[in-house]
Amino acid sequence: MEVDDSAEHNWRKEAAFLQKKLAKTEALLRQATEANERLALTFDLIKDGACVCDGKGRLLYMNEAGYSLLGVTSRDAREGQPFFPNYPTWAREILITQALPMAAKVGSWEGSLALCHVGGSEIPITQRIKAHQTSRGDLFFCSILSTAASSTRSEEEVEVSGSFFGFVFCAAASDPLGHRTSRSPIKNLSSICQLP
Repeated sequence: MEVDDSAEHNWRKEAAFLQKKLAKTEALLRQATEANERLALTFDLIKDGACVCDGKGRLLYMNEAGYSLLGVTSRDAREGQPFFPNYPTWAREILITQALPMAAKVGSWEGSLALCHVGGSEIPITQRIKAHQTSRGDLFFCSILSTAASSTRSEEEVEVSGSFFGFVFCAAASDPLGHRTSRSPIKNLSSICQLP
């Protein structure tokens, strides 16, 4: 009888432990979801294009202004696809051979490039790239894509665009569940990010 009581006690103890872990995981997921919603609202305020690509050049996230630069509707199946085809050949060459390697090496790069509008025209841009490598070794490139028209932005708009990098780096570095993931860094946002 003593063995049965001991086994039942251990089972109850393990069940209580698992319930606490589940409650903590659910709380982390709620916090991450709320942070993601605040982050999406912040990105909607940015007048410049803002995007995140992984180390292989796949688009993981782009805000509405970025999609407008390309002349496409939001989320038109571009996320998860290579972002390089959105540049004319000459700009793609600079991006691949100079900009991304420099950003990966020293942390950032800024220069003049162009994007291909869906209508066929080239859109001149200034692109600021920040590279971030997570503790797991995953590499992300966060970019602000500015046009000449966006040079007339207010100081507040410039501050919002600049804070994009901080938010994404925080998100890319954290996974609230501690899992290795290939999801967008936007979706990895944890409660350690202090969003306004």
